[in-house]
Amino acid sequence: ITIYLAWSLLKKDKNEWVIQKCTELGVSHFLPLITDRSTPTDISQFRLERLKKIAIEASEQCGRSDIPTVREPMHVKTFIDEFQEKLPIYVCEQGQEHIAGYPGELAILVGPEGGWSDEEKQIFEESKANYIGLHDFTLRAETACVSAATLVLK
Repeated sequence: ITIYLAWSLLKKDKNEWVIQKCTELGVSHFLPLITDRSTPTDISQFRLERLKKIAIEASEQCGRSDIPTVREPMHVKTFIDEFQEKLPIYVCEQGQEHIAGYPGELAILVGPEGGWSDEEKQIFEESKANYIGLHDFTLRAETACVSAATLVLK
């Protein structure tokens, strides 16, 4: 299965943790998102080359034969515009049902602390994105990334 993980930018070390753990789990592509709740600090602390290095190290550590790609941050709308015709998109949202049986290639979107904005939810509705629930409890964004990858890869 090929997973494109698109997650809202987090504080510097949390982005690194997401890359490391989700690489170990088998995520193929990392696409950090600039959301309505992203802060200028979150954006300015993003270090693409550092995250690529972490992906390489995590791949080597876990014995992967491939290295996932890591892209520059993009706005949510840009992500939807680029990928909605290419991949099924699954938006993580608390209160949604758990789904079984995912396609062989998909994108998972994990939102920021505080959740998606109303405008972002509207973009998802207009693009006919799918929704998945990860847990009954509110998860930290980095935990939601790992939970989503694990759920889809089962």
